[in-house]
Amino acid sequence: MKEAFSKTKTFVSTIFFIVAVFLFIILFSLIITCIVTTWWMILLIAVIFIALWWRSKQSDSISRIRINTVIILLLLVMLPFIGLCLIEHLKEIYQAVLTISVFFTFVWHCIQSNWLHLIALFLLILYFFFNIRKKIKNKEPIGNYPALFFVILLYFLGSVGYCVYHDMLAYTKKQDELEKIAFIQKVQEEKLQEAREEQERLKKIAEEKKKKALEEAAEKKRLAEVEAKKKAEAEARKIEEAKLQAQMEKERAAAEAKRKAEEKKKQQQKPKSPPVNYSEDRDCSDFSREGEATDFMNASIKAGFGDHRLDRDGDGKACDD
Repeated sequence: MKEAFSKTKTFVSTIFFIVAVFLFIILFSLIITCIVTTWWMILLIAVIFIALWWRSKQSDSISRIRINTVIILLLLVMLPFIGLCLIEHLKEIYQAVLTISVFFTFVWHCIQSNWLHLIALFLLILYFFFNIRKKIKNKEPIGNYPALFFVILLYFLGSVGYCVYHDMLAYTKKQDELEKIAFIQKVQEEKLQEAREEQERLKKIAEEKKKKALEEAAEKKRLAEVEAKKKAEAEARKIEEAKLQAQMEKERAAAEAKRKAEEKKKQQQKPKSPPVNYSEDRDCSDFSREGEATDFMNASIKAGFGDHRLDRDGDGKACDD
């Protein structure tokens, strides 16, 4: 029984070992990919191999320690960049782990989806435990298995493998459809985003045009108000000037009327001179100045009494000889 348990434990350990090796292969492949994609990483690997070869040729422990120190330093230089590269490939690692988990999920689904698979698995487990126990008890070799065991095992592996194969195909097809749908949705979202951006751009342009139109309308209104204010000020100035002109005319007319009234009043207050008798003969000795004689002569001529011989030289001026 202990040997059977040990065999079972070994079988489970083998499965985990296979999974671990698979994961290690994936990780190692990613590390190799990260190394070969950069020329200086390849150069560092070459330097490390040369250092290892040179180390194998040295017999002195101090030289080996120095070479080991150089190798460690080179590895410390490489590790951060390899780590960053692995972080960039985390999606691929996740996809690999997801593929393994999906595979085992499909295996279990195929086993429990068909009762024949369950029976075959149950028979294999029973045979594995009881037959091995019997062989251990009888000290028979464990490696000899009957043909029925291989038939059941082949049926189990073939049927479950076929089921897993179809499930994996359906899963892959579904994943492709999901990726296609996701791609279509992404394209639609990008188009919607572009449409939103275009709409926002057009909206912004419309708002800018509206703002510019409002600014132009406000500027026109301001200019119209300024022009109207100037016109109103000009009209008010004209009215004020007209009022001032009318006031001045009124004051001038009043002053003129006042002056005429004063002159009329003065004339009325001035004593009237006695009427002149033009029939009476006059000579230059009757006048005090030449102008008075000339005025009398002109008035006498108009009255029809002649010049009284006051203008003897005939130049129109009396008493100038």
